[in-house]
Amino acid sequence: MKALKELMNRLTAEGRDLSELERMIDDLAAAGTMDEINYYEGQIYGVLVGLSIMGYITQEEADELQNSVEEDAVI
Repeated sequence: MKALKELMNRLTAEGRDLSELERMIDDLAAAGTMDEINYYEGQIYGVLVGLSIMGYITQEEADELQNSVEEDAVI
């Protein structure tokens, strides 16, 4: 999730409000079941796709970030 945190820092420095994404990441870290993990991974991916649609990141970056989120998300 280091790459995701770096992206968030970059976008925050540009004045973007990422408080909802921060909440999702915190919720993912606190998730206790696979259903919760899957739910928050999906929510985070939705935000990443939205960021790519708006042109802040590429779709490839969104996919790479999602892969790193999934690798880091372990019960």
